[in-house]
Amino acid sequence: MMTCPPPDEINAELDADFNACPHCQAEVEVSACAPFEKIACPECGGAMRVRVQFDHYVIKKQLGVGGMSHVFEALDTTLDRRVALKILNRENSADESRIKQFEREATLTASVSNPNVVRVFGVGIANGNFYIAMELVEGYSLEERLHEKGKIEEQRVLDLAIESVDGLRAASRVGLIHRDIKPGNILVTNDGHAKIVDFGLALIFEGGETEADEEMWATPYYVPPEKLAGATEDIRSDLYSFGATLFHLLAGQPMYNTSSNSIEELLQVKQQSVKLGAVAPMVSSATQQVVDRLVMPDPDQRYADYDALYDELCAARDSLRSSAEAAVATKGVAKGKVQKKNTALKVVGGLAVLGAVGGVVAWQMLQTAIDDGKAALVEAGNEVVEAVNEEIEAASSGFEERANADAGTRFIEARASLLAGDYDKAADEFQSLMNDSATSQPMANWAGLNAAFAHYLLGQPGKARIVLAEMRAHPKFDDLLMDEDLRTYFERVSSTVLTKWPVAENVVADLPTNGEWGFAVMLYGLKNWEHGRFQLASEMIGKVDLDNVEQRYEWLRDYRGLLNNYIYDAKTMLNLPLDETGTVSSDVDVTIGVLQRAHDELKMEGRAKDMVAARLERLRSLKVELEEAERREVEREQRELIRNEMIKVAKLRPQLKKLGESYQFREAAALARSTKLETSEAKSEMKNTSFLYQGCEQFIDLLIQDLNEHSFRGSLKLTERSAEMRGVTVVKATSASLAVRRGGAVFTQKVEEMPQETLVKLAEWALEQTKGADARQARFKALAAFCVFTGDLERGDSAASEVSMLDREFTNAWKSLRRRVDKANAKAAEQAELMEGASSSRGGSDSLFDDSGNDAPDPLEGDSGLDESLFDDPF
Repeated sequence: MMTCPPPDEINAELDADFNACPHCQAEVEVSACAPFEKIACPECGGAMRVRVQFDHYVIKKQLGVGGMSHVFEALDTTLDRRVALKILNRENSADESRIKQFEREATLTASVSNPNVVRVFGVGIANGNFYIAMELVEGYSLEERLHEKGKIEEQRVLDLAIESVDGLRAASRVGLIHRDIKPGNILVTNDGHAKIVDFGLALIFEGGETEADEEMWATPYYVPPEKLAGATEDIRSDLYSFGATLFHLLAGQPMYNTSSNSIEELLQVKQQSVKLGAVAPMVSSATQQVVDRLVMPDPDQRYADYDALYDELCAARDSLRSSAEAAVATKGVAKGKVQKKNTALKVVGGLAVLGAVGGVVAWQMLQTAIDDGKAALVEAGNEVVEAVNEEIEAASSGFEERANADAGTRFIEARASLLAGDYDKAADEFQSLMNDSATSQPMANWAGLNAAFAHYLLGQPGKARIVLAEMRAHPKFDDLLMDEDLRTYFERVSSTVLTKWPVAENVVADLPTNGEWGFAVMLYGLKNWEHGRFQLASEMIGKVDLDNVEQRYEWLRDYRGLLNNYIYDAKTMLNLPLDETGTVSSDVDVTIGVLQRAHDELKMEGRAKDMVAARLERLRSLKVELEEAERREVEREQRELIRNEMIKVAKLRPQLKKLGESYQFREAAALARSTKLETSEAKSEMKNTSFLYQGCEQFIDLLIQDLNEHSFRGSLKLTERSAEMRGVTVVKATSASLAVRRGGAVFTQKVEEMPQETLVKLAEWALEQTKGADARQARFKALAAFCVFTGDLERGDSAASEVSMLDREFTNAWKSLRRRVDKANAKAAEQAELMEGASSSRGGSDSLFDDSGNDAPDPLEGDSGLDESLFDDPF
């Protein structure tokens, strides 16, 4: 069983806190104990709980422990209700930033009014700890239930998910994102309702963006990838964490089973798409679709808000309640569609060939078969077959004879990969088709241009040029059996893209962009993009005439749709700030913030992102240089300020010493207190001096009081030059003089002329007359200070030892003063030795009181900064 640390180990700035032992009633010092800690009474050894009362809350039991706080069940004695009391640790309660974070959690949580979010009742500080009083949720967390059951049945998960979404939606409506959604932060009441808890990491978002946050606090299983990448967070980040939580609840295991603490490794793992059905096939397809969409690595592919998610969760729950036969039928329909897709792929062999040369009427029918950019050729069937036959009959007989059904299917599949956003796969498929000796023209050239197009989308202009160079080197590149216009088209487009220069605007000025030249202009735009000509690239892409696209080139609409992000990125690039060097790190930091947001917002990989990244790298290096220069300047200014203030203190000490020598300690103490200082170093130096003169001031005041009260009779040496006089009676005393009677004569003796030893003798006599403990304590402290002033350190230490150790203020100040005196004396002795016996000091503590007048030495030595002797003691 533990005992609290002794008083000496408790932070001196904290008020002492005592609890009565329930066994022996002894008062036990518990200031250093944690709330509700169980200790052994130092008097009787009995077990006792300490620090259980916080304002009007009485702790009953501990519920949980976090990194910064403890959570307890407590009784609100004012309203007679049970609450959850979240208490910030003592060390964090002294941290202003942690207090603000804690207050912020309470404010944010209290701003949400919803039955599915825990309520906040109040906040406060008691016994040196900050606390939040919240609604006590009797039940369990989903994390606890996972540990018990492994996973939770789907129907129950959906019910709780719908309620949780309602709570999170309420939070989002007041501008909050939670940022730490996980099973442990979803509580379930005894009557089965969900409540969101712990908004300690929440952020306010306005206009879709969050406020800044420099700390990485999150749970790895549920943290969204954009958080790991340092990107801006919004409610879609919460949606990811919520989806990862649902995944864990339904599958009985987290999405990614990794123990890595590396942000880079976690980010790499989380960029891989995971399907719920792969690990939990028994979960309904509707629920799988919801969860899969929630955990998409790309935030843009998740739900945009909670309303849509709420509706789909409700639909999934309703669907789950339907009959098992309906569920089976639904799966059968889905399976039939997949089979129909496979059939369609087999019968459109010649379709891609015809589409390549511009004769694909059936392409329009295929667009409805591409679901979210994936090659799902649904409902094609006989209509596609009929369209293919019609196109084959309309095509030239020479091309029809060379049409390769397998190549056509491969072309369609490569194009489907392209439209699905899988540019790597599309590039490989198109390039493989181009290099296949069995691929006839113009199919091979069309495949080459498409492969180059895919590489540009990947931000790989070098690979695009290699593909086009290989295409031009192909023996069949300018096959004479091709249409003359097509041969000219392939020659002109490939050679233009292969030039080292951007494509000028006049090159495309008169081109018809509603057909094959529309595709060429898009390629030119992508080429210009990689040259850094973003505005020109955007303008070229925008020249594609989508309003008048020929029917056989309907695919241009889809290709043009892939380039919308370039137009978006061009606007972002054109709005970037100038790359100014800057002379202030804060200004450079603002520019870095703008560029970082722009970098994160850029949709496409390649030139734009690389340029912004390069600028960021330069500016970050510049910021480091500027911050270092600013740090050095701040340090120089601080050293200069310390230097000036230490000189000020050094010049003040002779004045204080002069006042002290005439026992004008009140004036000396007032002068020390009125001296304005800013630096901790100078304040520490002055603190010792102030403590000394205040003690001496108290010494004189108490001595005068005691002489008037007790009337001294005895022998005294009244001046340095006079002998000790016997039969002396002090009739009356003031701070300036004593009325002394000897024999029948009464005369006045100035206090300032009396020897220091005489005043000490009178003070020791007065101590003998003083009976009260507090009064004696005050006189010992005053005597100790006066003895240090006179240089009688041994007598000063003796007086100080009589002061109770419980007087922590005096004890700490005395220790600091003595260390300073000892160091000063050691310094004086060292200097005396170096000066070979030359006199350098007039008293044991004179080094504290340089009385050289206004000609105090400069405390700077050479270029090394402050004289180290001024810093012998940090107090």
